[in-house]
Amino acid sequence: MASDTKSESPLVEFTLPGFTPETRLKVFDIDFHVHNIFLKIHSAFFRKFLDSPDKTKSKTGGSAFEYEWVTQKQPDDLVEFKNPIASQALRFSMLLQAMYNEPIEIGTCDNLLQLTELADYYCALKVESFALDATIGRGGVPFSQLQKQPCEILQVAAKLRHVKIFRECLILSLGPFSKPKLHNIEDPELQKLAKYAHAQAGLLAAEAQIEIINTMEPYRQSNPKLRNEMQARLEDAGVMCHKEARTAAYLPAYYRKLWDFKYDGIGLHTHSESLSMKLWQTNSLSTKVMKLERDRLETSFSVVRS
Repeated sequence: MASDTKSESPLVEFTLPGFTPETRLKVFDIDFHVHNIFLKIHSAFFRKFLDSPDKTKSKTGGSAFEYEWVTQKQPDDLVEFKNPIASQALRFSMLLQAMYNEPIEIGTCDNLLQLTELADYYCALKVESFALDATIGRGGVPFSQLQKQPCEILQVAAKLRHVKIFRECLILSLGPFSKPKLHNIEDPELQKLAKYAHAQAGLLAAEAQIEIINTMEPYRQSNPKLRNEMQARLEDAGVMCHKEARTAAYLPAYYRKLWDFKYDGIGLHTHSESLSMKLWQTNSLSTKVMKLERDRLETSFSVVRS
């Protein structure tokens, strides 16, 4: 909505060498001075606003800007800004930073959820997704934050077509193996995908257990010492991979401990080529699951990241 109203609002100005901002965006009590080319490139919402036939590019009323736009509250079913004003203005600033290819610091999953909601409203999901490429795992979006809400962020990643965040959150939603978080995924198709990945992890674990039994069997008579040490290692691994007493076992930790087992300097996995492969696969459950899913994910995300 065009406006010529003068304001003493706090100012945030985005710079571009050799160019003066020609657009003023008033977001509640903050003025943003920006270049309309970035808005047009990255936001279908602003592209429609700036290119609408009824828009005149005249500098009237003493305004130095070709375009002026202010936020406005919509009816309850179409609320542009649902959260506290200060936080929404901050996230709007983040969205503009993404458009200018500036680094953004998301910090928490709640911020990511709300930024994505805002980007969706302004038809700017693509630019947010690209901005996250430079921040995920590097302080902008710490992996420790993804662990707190993997199911919610999984759905955000699907909306953003962001493969890396999708992969990490899918992996996190599979655990703990005995009581996975994946049942909290609201989207039925994403939950179906997570259940499939969980089943593949379970299949690998079952195959590894069979190989362990088959590897130990020949040593029942021929090498009792190795058999006993292998048995003790299995028992120790079963106990040590529990985070605390009487809790479910963490299978990746269990198989990692078996992988590390050595007898006379030789690893358990070296006694059987197939066991070596199974232990390697189960020691890397998450990686293996995502290998099985990669083609499917890339097919889903290959058309347009928007």
